[in-house]
Amino acid sequence: MNNYLPMITAITGLLGVWFGVFLTERRSYRERAWELKARAYSAIFEALEKMRRSFERSYNAEVSGRERHQADEEADNRNYRATRDELFILIARESWILPDELSRQLSELEKRLSVRHDSYFESVHDGPAPLKVASIALRDFARRDMATLSHSWLSRLSGRRAGGKNGPDDGRQIGA
Repeated sequence: MNNYLPMITAITGLLGVWFGVFLTERRSYRERAWELKARAYSAIFEALEKMRRSFERSYNAEVSGRERHQADEEADNRNYRATRDELFILIARESWILPDELSRQLSELEKRLSVRHDSYFESVHDGPAPLKVASIALRDFARRDMATLSHSWLSRLSGRRAGGKNGPDDGRQIGA
């Protein structure tokens, strides 16, 4: 038995090293995927915000009865269209890492935004609503997907969420 002890020790050590490397690689892969998703979500939200602000400038001018310079309006329209195109190119580029449900929601948004209106006022009036609704829904979806709400190790052991009954993890959604 004493003759096998060094061999058993070496095999056990090698298995321990292999298992440690396996767990480290697995964690590294998950962290990298999380970072890529976070970057994609951030770019999507940035584009949606740029588009919303473009509409908001036109809407505020229309509601207040102010005339905007033609050059400013054309610049906003160009920026909006360019940002919209960049958004949907980004979604196509990052579709390999983003969930299918997100792609479906963004496809619906693209359809709503591509509706042609009979008048300028209709397009300005209807523009921000789909963007705002989509931003809220996507933010909630991204938070669930990325599991950004922290859970302490103690709450995981006890099966309760961190924050208590009315804390940050009580399951409520924004606007609910």
